[in-house]
Amino acid sequence: MKKIYYLTVVCAFLLSAMSANNVYAQHELPSNELMYHSFRLPQSNLFNPAFFPRNNQVYVSLPRFNVSFGFPVTYNEVGLTYDAQRDKTTLDIFQLIDKMSDNNHLNFDMELDLIGFGFRVKRAFFTFGSSIVFNANITLPKDAFDALTDNTKSLIGRDNAMILASDDFITASGYARISLGGGYEFENIPLTVGGHINILNGFANVNTHKTDIRLYATDEYYTALVASMDYRIQSAGIASYKKDKFNFDGTPSNYGFTFDLGARYIYDHFIFSAALIDVGPGIHWTQNVNTYRPKSNTITFEGVDITSLISGGEFDSTFAQSFRDSLTNTYEMVENEGSDFWYAVPTKIKLGASYTFANDMLRAGFLFHGQWDKGILCPGNGFRIPNNRFRFNTTLSLTANLKDWIEVMAGNSLVFDSHNTDLFNPGAGIIITPFKALQIYTMVDYLSSMYIVDCKNFNVSLGFNLLFGNSSKHKVVNDMPVVSLPEAASVDRDAPEDQEKSVEEPAEKSVQEQMNNPSGNLFSN
Repeated sequence: MKKIYYLTVVCAFLLSAMSANNVYAQHELPSNELMYHSFRLPQSNLFNPAFFPRNNQVYVSLPRFNVSFGFPVTYNEVGLTYDAQRDKTTLDIFQLIDKMSDNNHLNFDMELDLIGFGFRVKRAFFTFGSSIVFNANITLPKDAFDALTDNTKSLIGRDNAMILASDDFITASGYARISLGGGYEFENIPLTVGGHINILNGFANVNTHKTDIRLYATDEYYTALVASMDYRIQSAGIASYKKDKFNFDGTPSNYGFTFDLGARYIYDHFIFSAALIDVGPGIHWTQNVNTYRPKSNTITFEGVDITSLISGGEFDSTFAQSFRDSLTNTYEMVENEGSDFWYAVPTKIKLGASYTFANDMLRAGFLFHGQWDKGILCPGNGFRIPNNRFRFNTTLSLTANLKDWIEVMAGNSLVFDSHNTDLFNPGAGIIITPFKALQIYTMVDYLSSMYIVDCKNFNVSLGFNLLFGNSSKHKVVNDMPVVSLPEAASVDRDAPEDQEKSVEEPAEKSVQEQMNNPSGNLFSN
């Protein structure tokens, strides 16, 4: 038991000491897959630049707030219990570790769309968007926690050390994005293509490389513990951390770019689509670039009386603070001015298919979403796919176009990556247009459970649009415009054949003209 207490305390203070010296975090997660197959939502263009809302000539997107969380365990799996008589909360460390995977990721992603717009000119359409993006990720190996509870596991010598942190331990990035896009629907084939160029300007980035932090004992009695530390922290942006304080430059100047490509093809009642999102070098970080390394590769802890920390089953916070201060004074980092670097934005691939039925009221959708966390293109290294964490999920959805002013959707995502597989991630959303010019939408997806205490991850989005140039007079079947014919004129059955043709042919011609008239063509996803 003493071994468990001793290792727990040292691990906690090692990580807290690193936090005190400015370590922060990044990695994007998939989100808002239900938007992809929407009948009329302009934001579907964010996921495939070949999409454009079918019922309007012009849209203006107002601020959209989107946030995602991902946790390695649920609240119920943490094993917290409350003792009302003692007014104490305890943690079941054995239950917690049993629910953890080999590598545990804590993710936070936020995107705020500021303002955007889109408009159509005959068969072409053009879009503009602006947003602020923040991503953070922390990776914790299960090995460290296993060593705390397994008394049979030897930690004597470096070969038996437990791993506290490895690889991309902590990464974080924040940047602004301006997107310019356009698309074109071909006249003779049911194909639409589109693209975006995304201009990026980063304001903060922190990442770790080649992290290897281990803890091991010098003898079987655990009278001394050695922390072996090898890592490199790299930071850049408008803020710098020097002499125990932050300094701000005020204006970000870390520019970069990515581009998006998309296509959509219609066959009968089916729609097939594909997109590559955020292909490119990412952001070139040149402002306040610094690197941090440990001043010493090892720290030895000796002469700690664990009974002073745990006395009578109670935690002595005074002794704990003293121990932390001692550790902080012992542990130092060396700061050096770094060189500029490129940092990739995760590249996404989307493959979609949908089937529209029930008189254009229902749409069943399938979407494959894959992501390379470090992108696939970096200056000087060419295309890079190997040694790059790839995650993917598959979303099945059903969208109902109930009225001209309401659309509801529901679906489930099957999430896969190299560490976890989760087959139940339901979601739902609603889009309402109470007035012809105002659209309100909200969606919640990637819910790992219908109960909040059992959720490991979720994504929520809320936004508004202004719509103009309503084309609701056109009925759309399978995303192709068809104009209802006027009621057939009465025809005298005894009239000559030439007279019958003179009545029927103009109507047939008007339909063909409408099908080929670019100004009447309705873009949609």
